[in-house]
Amino acid sequence: MSATPEPTARADHLNLKAMLSTAAYLSDVQISYGVDADVPEPMQFMDPWTVTLTTEHGSESFPYFMGKGHNGAEPEVADLIYSLVSDASYLECEPDQVTYETGKVIEANNAKLAHLFGSYWGTLQQMDEDEIREVF
Repeated sequence: MSATPEPTARADHLNLKAMLSTAAYLSDVQISYGVDADVPEPMQFMDPWTVTLTTEHGSESFPYFMGKGHNGAEPEVADLIYSLVSDASYLECEPDQVTYETGKVIEANNAKLAHLFGSYWGTLQQMDEDEIREVF
């Protein structure tokens, strides 16, 4: 009688991907040019976008800025998610380097993402850029 093989890291990754693909299913994505807030000075020369994500838990909107080198191309959802994951990580790892105002924006975005993705937001925060691209 052969022993059951231990699951490999790749198999665990594929299971996680399948779980997240189901859990993080976006029922709608709306991307529009412009934002409904004051644009911070360092971002005034960037293309402002509003990205609204909808899951079974509701809808949330996020401002997203891209440099002019993108020539007005719409952002991809994976870029937005990875950017928000990076912001959350930066706030956690380097809190002294983040201004109060920026920290509050990151915290608000974290709350929005926790609302949209539930407990899977924590899992998304552990993923690297390539894994996020696989899911979204």
